[in-house]
Amino acid sequence: MRLQQILVEATDFTSPNGNQVVARSANIDEGITKKMAAWATVRAGLLPRQLTATFFASFSKRYSLLGRSFAGGYDPHGDRALYSQLVLLNAANLRAFENNAVLIARVLNSSGAWMLSSELPDELPEIEMPNGTINSFAYSDCGDNREHILKSMALHDRIGFTDATEPLAFMGAFLNSLDLQERAKIGFSIGRRFFEEAPFNISFYPGGDLRLEQELTQRQVYPIRLRTSGNHRLAEV
Repeated sequence: MRLQQILVEATDFTSPNGNQVVARSANIDEGITKKMAAWATVRAGLLPRQLTATFFASFSKRYSLLGRSFAGGYDPHGDRALYSQLVLLNAANLRAFENNAVLIARVLNSSGAWMLSSELPDELPEIEMPNGTINSFAYSDCGDNREHILKSMALHDRIGFTDATEPLAFMGAFLNSLDLQERAKIGFSIGRRFFEEAPFNISFYPGGDLRLEQELTQRQVYPIRLRTSGNHRLAEV
């Protein structure tokens, strides 16, 4: 399995179109490249000390996007560039990983496929992927309040989880608890700051910040606090 990818840099934080394609795979379509860059949401910024992962479930009828974000080195003015690296996924790619985008993200991270050299390339290679992997979430438990989370999602377009100690693992377990056909429909964001136009059903934020929770509520994002009890993660409003 081969995946096409692009690398996008935030060049203007004040403009909705402030993303620039730095490099891309050779065979990726120009029109798709431009749309991927527009969806990169690099401007949202990064949360400190968190692994990033974003899944755009509704990128197009044929494709979804899976990405990570990172900060570059400091320039002479003390500023750091922000980048997003995105891979293009079709339905067959997702099915090979049981429609769980977190499984794909784990393979990309563990295989080094998402590692870049210190000097940014002019062209990105196609990513060679296995035709599937062991489902590490097969016996995971996303929490005793799974039904409450699903009901909240049915009532609210966007959910904001706080206090998750391992957001990526929680997201993978939650997706695994859903019916196979439902997993690929849920977009999520981990390690990114809130961004109004970002099309994510689920986002993760640091806990213990009542001001943030109030802001999320005002912006139509329903906050749910996560806490750990034994081997289970429980959800509470």
